[in-house]
Amino acid sequence: MFQIELVDANIGANLSNPPVSYSNDSNNAGLNQIFVDDNVQYYTQVYGFSSDGLFDKMGIIECSSCDPSLLVQDLLAYTSVIQYAVATGDLLLYFFYNALQRGLEPDSIGSYSSTENAVVVTNNNEFNQVFEDHSVRVYNAMDSLIDIAKALICDGNAQLLKQELDNVTGVINYTENIYYTELLSIFEESLNTSEIYPNPF
Repeated sequence: MFQIELVDANIGANLSNPPVSYSNDSNNAGLNQIFVDDNVQYYTQVYGFSSDGLFDKMGIIECSSCDPSLLVQDLLAYTSVIQYAVATGDLLLYFFYNALQRGLEPDSIGSYSSTENAVVVTNNNEFNQVFEDHSVRVYNAMDSLIDIAKALICDGNAQLLKQELDNVTGVINYTENIYYTELLSIFEESLNTSEIYPNPF
């Protein structure tokens, strides 16, 4: 099992149609060639964010008889399409390896200020040190409409990031994993409707 993050949600998007069909097809020829070369059998996008900047970028890959380190190396070398790739092993994690959600208490402390050298800067020095240690590059609302929780995405293991954030007392309300789901396609249904009249009947 592998998790990937696309640079652009429109480039490298999967073309499989679960549960009707599963494939290793994407809309990018270069990514497809990596999948063929490394015996990738299955690729699909997974979802855990509603924010416009994060939606449709995360994917899950499975391969057969492949060299995990070589596949990750090939994916990371394809920098125009792949932002992040990691081997998660044989176990299904069901949460993003490089992402967390967190709440602030109060929410004015630790708020986003800027991004410098691809690392997020906040108005809190403790956060800034942790973010720099773990290369936190995304820090925004989980949902485009409801700014209740913040999503954090790093270029490493979010569990290590979580350990450090949990030690920032008096500011963090909670830190949690972001669990993902695969959106399943369904056949379009045509429903017959009936009307009873007059009303009241």
